Amino acid sequence: MDDRTTGQRDNGLSFSRGAEWRLLALKTVLPIFLTVILFISTIYIIALPALRRAMMDSKKEMISELANTAWGLLIDYNARVESGELSVAEAQERAIDRIGALRYGPEREDYFWINDMRPVMIMHPYRTDLVGKDLSDFKDPEGNHLFIDFVDTVQDGGEGFVEYLWQWKSDSTRIVPKYSFVKGFTPWGWIVGTGMYVEDVYAEIDLITRRVNFIFFIILALVLLLSFFIIIERREIERKRLRTEESLLMSERKFRSISSSAMDAVVMMDHMGDVSFWNEAAEKIFGYKAEEVTGKPIHDAVLPPDSDTNHMEIMEEFRKTGQSRLFGEVLSMIAGRKDGSRFPVEMTISPVMIEGKVNVVGIIRDVSKRIDAEKRLRESRERWTLHIDNTPLGFIQWDTDFRVIEWNPAAEAIFGYSLEEASGRRSDELVIPEDVIPSVADVWQKLLKQRGGTRSTNENITKDGRVILCDWFNTTLVNDDGKVIGVSSLIRDVTEIRKAEEDIRKQSAALEQAFDGIAVVGMDDRIQFVNTSWARMHGYTAEELTGQDYSISHTEEQSRGEVALLLKELERNGGASAEVGHRRKDESVFPSRMTLSRLMDERGKPAGIIVTVQDISERKKLLSQLLQSQRVESIGLLAGGIAHDFNNLLSPILGYSEMLLTELSPEDPRADDITQIKMAAERGRDLTRQLLAFGRKQMLEVKKVDMCGILTGFEKILRRTIREDIVLEINLLMEPAMIEVDVTQIEMILMNLAVNAMDAMPNGGRITITVSETLLEESSIQMRPGTVPGRYVELSFSDTGEGMDEETASRVFEPFYTTKEQGKGTGLGLSTVYGIVQQHKGNIWLYSEKNIGTTFRIYLPKVEVVSPAVNEDKKALSEEVGGSETILVVEDEDIVRALVSRILTRCGYRVIQYARPVECLRSLQSFSDRIDLLLTDVVMPGMNGRELYDKLAGKIPGLRVIYMSGYTDDVIVHQGIIDDGVEYIQKPFSNNDLSLKIRKSLDTAGPTTAV
Repeated sequence: MDDRTTGQRDNGLSFSRGAEWRLLALKTVLPIFLTVILFISTIYIIALPALRRAMMDSKKEMISELANTAWGLLIDYNARVESGELSVAEAQERAIDRIGALRYGPEREDYFWINDMRPVMIMHPYRTDLVGKDLSDFKDPEGNHLFIDFVDTVQDGGEGFVEYLWQWKSDSTRIVPKYSFVKGFTPWGWIVGTGMYVEDVYAEIDLITRRVNFIFFIILALVLLLSFFIIIERREIERKRLRTEESLLMSERKFRSISSSAMDAVVMMDHMGDVSFWNEAAEKIFGYKAEEVTGKPIHDAVLPPDSDTNHMEIMEEFRKTGQSRLFGEVLSMIAGRKDGSRFPVEMTISPVMIEGKVNVVGIIRDVSKRIDAEKRLRESRERWTLHIDNTPLGFIQWDTDFRVIEWNPAAEAIFGYSLEEASGRRSDELVIPEDVIPSVADVWQKLLKQRGGTRSTNENITKDGRVILCDWFNTTLVNDDGKVIGVSSLIRDVTEIRKAEEDIRKQSAALEQAFDGIAVVGMDDRIQFVNTSWARMHGYTAEELTGQDYSISHTEEQSRGEVALLLKELERNGGASAEVGHRRKDESVFPSRMTLSRLMDERGKPAGIIVTVQDISERKKLLSQLLQSQRVESIGLLAGGIAHDFNNLLSPILGYSEMLLTELSPEDPRADDITQIKMAAERGRDLTRQLLAFGRKQMLEVKKVDMCGILTGFEKILRRTIREDIVLEINLLMEPAMIEVDVTQIEMILMNLAVNAMDAMPNGGRITITVSETLLEESSIQMRPGTVPGRYVELSFSDTGEGMDEETASRVFEPFYTTKEQGKGTGLGLSTVYGIVQQHKGNIWLYSEKNIGTTFRIYLPKVEVVSPAVNEDKKALSEEVGGSETILVVEDEDIVRALVSRILTRCGYRVIQYARPVECLRSLQSFSDRIDLLLTDVVMPGMNGRELYDKLAGKIPGLRVIYMSGYTDDVIVHQGIIDDGVEYIQKPFSNNDLSLKIRKSLDTAGPTTAV
């Protein structure tokens, strides 16, 4: 090549370089300029206006939500009014205080107000001057009747926005535009509202705009700086390209020798695009010999006939300009062989200057196999990536130091760390709780040594410190050389699953263990589920009931009646509850409280009925017992009220009849009449005592005695009482069964039960009386109201008589209730027994079965103190016992006082009598003789007997006292038991009883006083 050719090439290169520099500058600067223009337009024409609208809408939505919050408070207070917890005025006052104190906003000065529909201001935190005023004529500076607008808005739609002018928060001198949201509260006729100041919103928008401007200018400066560096860089690249072009021209010969032995096809074309070189590899790849394609257009040799016209255009461009945009690029395309087959190739073309003309060298590689392999690999990776990215299981790959290599979105969701946060960190830094870190190292090392997969469930910790439970599926990764390169883990968060399983287990256990019966009935009326209580109540197993028609639980009458009514109520109200009878497997019926509620499926459609049943048999029995106890208590109060006066009437009848009998000879015909009067008075006395006994108003003289001793002493009387065709069997304990009782009352119990048993056995039978000790525990007395746990002496009284049905047994303790013929019973026997037992703090339980017999079990509290023998021999006195002492008698009933004085006078005593305690005290101030005993009534006008004794005892040393009464009270009796140390005689009494009582008291050493 001579100097001229070289010079021409240099000139051509210089000219080409200048044009290329201008084209390069244009290609670089123009896109940058257009990008800047587009960015400015987007920010200032689209983004900022949209932001303003969005912020305004957001503020409106915020104040509507705040107003709805205040409105919700009104709903809460109104609900408390409807439930009766608050009055309307109380609820409104609390609502005003609560809402009036609410503030929000950056400076905590935004507020709520309330006016009514008139409109009258109810509450305004900053305009208290408006509270209580009619605001119909109130206008803002533009003349808007803004409170009328509030009312109109609520009337039109219940709520809405209103724009007007208002003072700036607490500054009444500054008036600014404001948007408010108002909402009506219909129950009280109120409107609650809150608003936002437009200036606040515009201030936020201006702040954002200034920030956007600042950011824009920063970005623009960066873009310009970057553009400058890009131009410099492209210029340097172009210089290198030109130097490379020159080097290629110088290396043409080397190229030809190297290309002939290359594995890739090496093709050269001249400046016209015709083939000028075709190596052996090209012959093998395309099937053409070099001589077949040399001089022909390159596209005829390497491209299919229907090739993309774009390639033709590129060739045409090269012919015309000697340039191609593909120079230096790797071109992927579909090539064609001589046999017509097609295959993918990669072609790299580079310009080569030969004799001042641009030739092109193309290196073409058949990439069929690689493309197929890459496609398969790509598809496999895509499937793998899709699986890993979308699986709900966490996926983590660890290296052999257990540092994170891969971390999918599910792992991020489970543990809270992003891929960037987790990458390169060890497991003990991320997911292992601190207390188990020491043991984890050994687990990881064992995992690296084993092959295959393992599963475990472990506690892990999240980024925010929560402890969760996860299932781990770990697989050791081993390469083709057998080297362990890491571990792959799949993780499932089972915290909620385990919690749900535990909740389901607890719910299932609760259903099964519930005391109430629970059943689920399908829409086809078939039983789908019953719990253990339901099955037990109805006498079936759960398996027997499942699948059965629900009607199995009721009689036909129940199904048509009460059950049908309950189902109608369920349809109306969505739930129903009533007392309904149920049928057991044995056809017996029991009462229940049955509740029905709808069972809905996941779509909210009815799927069946949930039936809940409480067996209220025992409850009804307890209620019956309670009512009976209340009836007894009521009659007892009545009996106690009349006992005092009635006993005062009986006392003179009984006393004077006894006196008359002592004065008449037995042959006197009047003696028989007086005897009848005396017997009638005694029956009246006994009847009164029975009334007091069942009403628990009888006065008890309790002692610590042995129940076995009572029975032993009373056995003869019992045997004389019962008929000969009845066998009496008594079973006693070997040891004392100590109780604290009034012995005569216990004897009355035995007598009443014996008489009742005889009446139940008209054809003879057996009475069995058994004494035992027992421990009543909480579990055994749950259905026995009023029973206290502890140790008791049990008196069991059984007969083999006719027994009782359930109705009779439920009323047997009622006073005046009797199954005997008229005139053969008073109905007070068992009620008296009940009252005596209750007064002794005991319990009586009845067990009876028709045609089998009846058993009464009486439980009396056991005491540990052993006392002397129970029965005291009573000295029968046929004559009155007298003396010469002075006795002071105080009694407000004249006939009783006269009787007592006469009895005592006949017995030789000196008697001083008074009708009133006050009169007695006044008269005795001047009385100097000795007084030995005070015989006083308990209940008297002005002062009771005990108070009288207390006053006299201080003045008369050694004074003894005996109280007379026909009624219990708290003066000398507490809870029915006479106070220790108190001498007492109950009205009506016989003359002998009174004289004996007085003589015994006078003969007792030392004074007798009440404790």
